[in-house]
Amino acid sequence: MSVILSETKATAEKSELALSKALSRAAKDIWEYGDCQELEKIYGRQVTEQPTPRELVYRLAEYVWREDHSA
Repeated sequence: MSVILSETKATAEKSELALSKALSRAAKDIWEYGDCQELEKIYGRQVTEQPTPRELVYRLAEYVWREDHSA
């Protein structure tokens, strides 16, 4: 997660703390307002607990990688 934050920091011109808070808010918003079926598609299983920001970033990256390499 620290690698992602430091890489994003250079691009976004935001502090690591601000980026960490933004990821936390995004994870919470996805859980509360997002499409549950899409989240389950990304996870490959039913999701019963709110994911941590770290877990969500990992799963999203894994999903994108799988989609890019399945073609």
